[in-house]
Amino acid sequence: TMVSTQIARPSGPPVNVDWRVRKRDTAYKIIDVVVEGVSMGVTQRQEFASVIGQNGGRVEGLLQALRQKVGSAG
Repeated sequence: TMVSTQIARPSGPPVNVDWRVRKRDTAYKIIDVVVEGVSMGVTQRQEFASVIGQNGGRVEGLLQALRQKVGSAG
């Protein structure tokens, strides 16, 4: 199911955001966010593939990058 929203900003035009949700058991879960027509899921997949490619096809390179990102967020 797609839920369409428009986020009003104090300065600048509103931003169109679509939320792709799927029902799991008795609750709905967000499975993707589409901002102005760009899927964040697809974008993230492409970024992950790029990091893996830069590390010789090794997933460990992606895991290290994610650990660093999480560590610097706190």
